[in-house]
Amino acid sequence: MLATLYHIYATLLVVGLIFYCLPSIIAFSRQPPNSGSIYVVNLLLGWTIWGWVTSLAMAVRTIPRASRPVVRRSVMGGEFVPVRPAVARPASTLEQFLDRRSDVDVSE
Repeated sequence: MLATLYHIYATLLVVGLIFYCLPSIIAFSRQPPNSGSIYVVNLLLGWTIWGWVTSLAMAVRTIPRASRPVVRRSVMGGEFVPVRPAVARPASTLEQFLDRRSDVDVSE
């Protein structure tokens, strides 16, 4: 009888730890840009309802388009290759700025 109580308590402890760490698990799988702050808020304030809900909201929020990795399919091998977005340098003159604006493809 006592052994089954220990198993029940151990199971509840494991389920509780998984539930407590759920925002960190989601952040680890989604890789948002603020994953470090999600881990810290979950670790330090997760025991409060406010801290746990805050870290969960931070973990499931929409990732901004600029920080998402661009993935394209390779023509030859068929594997997915991550492509880093090009970083635009600021234009030094107004003419360069206007030239760059005319080169932008707005078909997306």
